[in-house]
Amino acid sequence: MAVDYLSALNVGSGLNVTQIVDALVDAEKAPKETTLSNKVEEKTVSISSFAQVKQEFGAFSENLSILSSFTGLVVQSSGASVLPTVKDKSKVTPHEHVLNVTQLATAQTLAFSGYSSETASIDASALALDLGTWNDDGTFSASGTTSTLSFDGTETLADVRDAINGLDLGVRASIVRTSDTNYALTLRAPLGAENQLRVQATPIAPASTSALSFDPENISSDSSRQAVAGADSIFTIDGVEITRPTNTVDDVISGISLEFKTVSTSPETVSARYDKDSTREAVQLFVDELNLITNSLAEMNKTGTSADTSGPLAGDTLVRSFRNQLRMITTTPISGFGEDDVYLSNFGVMTNRDGTLSLDAAKFDSYFDANPAGFAALTNSGVETDSLSVTAEMTTAGYTPGNYKFTKNEDGSATLAAITKNADGTTTTGLAEAMSLESGVYKITTGGARGIHVKASGSSTDATIYIGRSLFDTLQDFTSSILKTNSDLDQKVARYSDDIAKYNDQLEDLNEKMEAQRALYTNRFTAMETAVSSFKETSTLLDNFMESWRAGLK
Repeated sequence: MAVDYLSALNVGSGLNVTQIVDALVDAEKAPKETTLSNKVEEKTVSISSFAQVKQEFGAFSENLSILSSFTGLVVQSSGASVLPTVKDKSKVTPHEHVLNVTQLATAQTLAFSGYSSETASIDASALALDLGTWNDDGTFSASGTTSTLSFDGTETLADVRDAINGLDLGVRASIVRTSDTNYALTLRAPLGAENQLRVQATPIAPASTSALSFDPENISSDSSRQAVAGADSIFTIDGVEITRPTNTVDDVISGISLEFKTVSTSPETVSARYDKDSTREAVQLFVDELNLITNSLAEMNKTGTSADTSGPLAGDTLVRSFRNQLRMITTTPISGFGEDDVYLSNFGVMTNRDGTLSLDAAKFDSYFDANPAGFAALTNSGVETDSLSVTAEMTTAGYTPGNYKFTKNEDGSATLAAITKNADGTTTTGLAEAMSLESGVYKITTGGARGIHVKASGSSTDATIYIGRSLFDTLQDFTSSILKTNSDLDQKVARYSDDIAKYNDQLEDLNEKMEAQRALYTNRFTAMETAVSSFKETSTLLDNFMESWRAGLK
């Protein structure tokens, strides 16, 4: 507050003009400033709360991804030589196979030694590298195009290493120090008997051979440069012998990847079995996750009689819509997993009076015992058919889950129609749509099943195709719509940020206006004080005159 010097010197009216001006300005400014400041604080709290909403949906999505990897099937091996893992959960079915690994796949390794350092000069003017198979008779069968390297005589062993690595053959070149005075260039080929190397070196004249050569078919002494021979893995599954050029096999058991760790000491059993306890635990974890996010949203969205009892996003329509959509997703029937729709309540998940969910373990056990494969409706989107001669797969995400009637006619044409289940239990088949035939695959680009690919054997075939989107995938789609860039939530935060900027501009304008008002009040009161001061001077003059007049009468 400025010092009112006129008042301090008892000049003028004697009023504290500065205090009066401050009081007048504050009386006009304070209500508007408080209103704008409250709006800024309210929007700031809302933005922070929206960030929390997004963070919690992010955590929900991550945990849902972990849970969705479980299909209800426990995949395991009875031994340590084979490690089975799920590669495509939509293709995994209960199974049991006996495996015996008799040989692991190895990568051929060549070693070219006799060099004094990494910078030692090489004894070749060119290299020709081939990948292929060394046959039992000592001959080589190349499997691709020859890769060549030419040198001008200045290259070192390290230069050769780098040049080979730059060929992108899948061959890894390295330099190994084998002793104080000996360095070796090693070449490691990809796994498998069909990925072995032939290295044909053009020697620098007058030498007849090069130390960088590996061509036992033509130079028998080169065979000593092979440290490890390339080989395929050999194993039996249910007594049938199979070879593969790798130790990770994905094409033997549907949906399962087999990693061979060691040679088997005895046959091992690889199986996939439905496990009730693990599945019940997964459902309970899902219920806990859903309760966690719904309770958090409800707490932020609740309205009370005062600020203390209301949430930071009290009554917000967007958060309320999130809550409603979560509730709708978890109560809507799940179609495309058989003749009948599946409900979350089938698994014993019940809604409590306060809106939270709980798991009835007895009801879950009863349903799981009768239908263990039904758990796929929660975790495993996919396409199934009721005919062994018809297979189908979905290639896009824009389909409508449900059951469809596939019909292949004798002339080779095919149609697809949606099947609707009526309230009385009967079904109605909709309008059949023609499918196109491309390279033996029937396709359709319209309707609810657009994007499906169907293969059918036989001259005429009818089948029901079940196209299901799991509950977890539906929830992930919903969560992704919230987490994506420029989502409804992002747009609302952007609007609130704009509002804060606008309110801050209004506060700045208010401060400028009030400073102008302060100047106006100060000018007016200064004028008043000047007038009062003038009146006081006149009063003093009159007082002095009267005193002089009275003194003259005596």
